[in-house]
Amino acid sequence: MSSINENTNTQTNTQTNTQTNTQTKPSIPKMYYKIIQKNARVVYNEIKERTNNFTIPNTEYKDWLIQQLQDRNLDYYYGFLKDSPDQDTNKKTIGKEGCYLMKTTQLNNCLFIWHNRTTHQFEFWALNKPSLVHAIDHIRSRLSA
Repeated sequence: MSSINENTNTQTNTQTNTQTNTQTKPSIPKMYYKIIQKNARVVYNEIKERTNNFTIPNTEYKDWLIQQLQDRNLDYYYGFLKDSPDQDTNKKTIGKEGCYLMKTTQLNNCLFIWHNRTTHQFEFWALNKPSLVHAIDHIRSRLSA
């Protein structure tokens, strides 16, 4: 009999904790993004220009990226997000040598994420819309944290 009560209490506590965690999570308001469909050749040239002819420290990723763009006759999706007016926030979002942008790229199955200092935007390229939107949401949440 006591094991039934223990299980019930554990379940109730778990439900209470889940509800509490859900309620305390900071939420960012829903936002709509302008998403542009682009062909692989255009995307190849854009990323080549942004990276100064694919000057990317991670050679494994660089090779993968170039192959993705050269081997496909597909359309990709492009989106952007205004950066923060606070440069320290942008630096923290990007990470040392772009480590957080690289992690966000990998976690969200994106092709490439770039912080454009000229236009003050984060730029995103992905193989599909859901991956693109997830990556933009991820960066937006880091900017507002």
